[in-house]
Amino acid sequence: MKNLLLIVLAITVDILTMGCQRSTTAAVLPASANATEPWTPPVVPKVPSDQRVDDIRARFQKLSHPINYSYVVDHRGATFDLKGMDPTYGHLELHRGTRRLAEECTLTELIHALWPYLDGPDRCSDAYIMLNAKLNTRMQDEYHYVRGNIENLKKECRRALLQDDEWYPHKVLFDYEEVRAAWRDPVKRKQYIDGMQEALQDQKLRAENPLEVKNLLMLLSMLDAKEATSTFCEYMFYDWRTASDYRLGCEDDIKPIANNQVLRKSHNVYVAPVPCTTYLPRLGAGTITNVLGRLADCTKEELSVLPGGGAAPAFAVNYFIRLGYSEPKARAAITAYKLAHSDLSERQKAALDEIMEAITTKKYRTDALLDVTEPAKRTWAPSFDTEPWPNTIESRGFKFHLKCHQAIVLGYTGKDKNIVIPSEVSGIPVRIIAKYAFMQNTLTGIEIPESVTNIGEAAFCYCMQLTNLVLSSGLVNIEPHAFEQCRALKQVIIPETVSYIGYFAFSYCSERQWSIYFKGSPPTIHPDAFFSSSVTIYHDANKTNWPTTFGGNKTTVW
Repeated sequence: MKNLLLIVLAITVDILTMGCQRSTTAAVLPASANATEPWTPPVVPKVPSDQRVDDIRARFQKLSHPINYSYVVDHRGATFDLKGMDPTYGHLELHRGTRRLAEECTLTELIHALWPYLDGPDRCSDAYIMLNAKLNTRMQDEYHYVRGNIENLKKECRRALLQDDEWYPHKVLFDYEEVRAAWRDPVKRKQYIDGMQEALQDQKLRAENPLEVKNLLMLLSMLDAKEATSTFCEYMFYDWRTASDYRLGCEDDIKPIANNQVLRKSHNVYVAPVPCTTYLPRLGAGTITNVLGRLADCTKEELSVLPGGGAAPAFAVNYFIRLGYSEPKARAAITAYKLAHSDLSERQKAALDEIMEAITTKKYRTDALLDVTEPAKRTWAPSFDTEPWPNTIESRGFKFHLKCHQAIVLGYTGKDKNIVIPSEVSGIPVRIIAKYAFMQNTLTGIEIPESVTNIGEAAFCYCMQLTNLVLSSGLVNIEPHAFEQCRALKQVIIPETVSYIGYFAFSYCSERQWSIYFKGSPPTIHPDAFFSSSVTIYHDANKTNWPTTFGGNKTTVW
């Protein structure tokens, strides 16, 4: 206790020297005082001028429709033999005016000019063909070129420009190389920092060009712009991928579930690229006053760790971890801040108390902290006796998450081998079966109620003793790998409400011939949904829109 008081006293003095007002900007270190080189962010590609892009689009619009091209076979393979697949593949070759335009443009120019066409009905196929030809993409047949996946083409364009999966062509306000060259010139450095801070005040930029917001924050961090701390705090929870402050989704989670089964997207708080846990910790302890001030001003929605909430307590925990503070030092910093700001309202005090409670009760930690060797980070190691989600309950052997006014099945720990999943728990309807929920379970029979609309990825994967599966009306989506390797299945009846069956959903399901009966019209299905399954597809005789083959298997009337 004595040591904690000493830490609080020391941090209080630090905070008071920074200035008692929360709006005070952190102390600035001159660029010349930094002995090390600046942090180097990814390179932002050179952007063609607006005039150049307009000229290319004007020429593209004048091309004949469809554009002149041909599919050239580079290798004509066999269809399938005992040695395996030997596909035919080739490339696109442009002709006449189309070829001249492609040759006179760099790949970067062509991507910036044609990208908007990929998202609209006007000449989408022409833009698709021209970019694939410029990239010299190799595909198995011409059909894939014309009808192929637009998102795959976008990924190839991003890869060619060395950009991440969220990049899109956009207007760049500050040249990366010029800004980097200004690192050791105090005058130019200040001009760039002031200019970027002014640009970030534009709400239109925040809403319409989020990738450039990301770039400006990245460049400010590269310049070690401690004088821009207040600007970073304005964008503290800004998620450029959504052009708004971060909000948890219904499938986001911030805590690993037992047995390394994790319910999370790449969008969760541990990896969300918000300044609170990326740029602000890089600027050092001088940001604490501003960060705690912003946390004190958090709304109830921002503090919530339920879907739709901003998960501010989780971000605060990760801010201190990345700042290099130990857990006791983080608690002392919050206590010292409250002592130094006696004018805090009750709401602001309550917000900071919620952050303190998250730290004290060891919430929102990742298991990776159990393996770190740094003494400060080791103090943040999670406790297995605490549960950060207060709305996780167990009932009748099932474990549920209560989220978005619906219950999500996370697993089953009971002893019965033949189970019926409840349709509701604590008066809340059960809507979702989480991914991996029953993976590798030894259940022999499962009945899914009408309340369930979604079966998550690999939810029943490797349930190799499952012989009886009942899917009720109300089910809409069967996600990829949902019933993969359920080798004891003999038949499944698919309700007419099902509209989607994902990749490998029923793959490797039986070593013998088995049957799937569809009550409704054919749903959207991945071509490999029944991969390596000897299955017969039956459908209702009253549904006349069934093809002769479905998912690579013959169909017959039920």
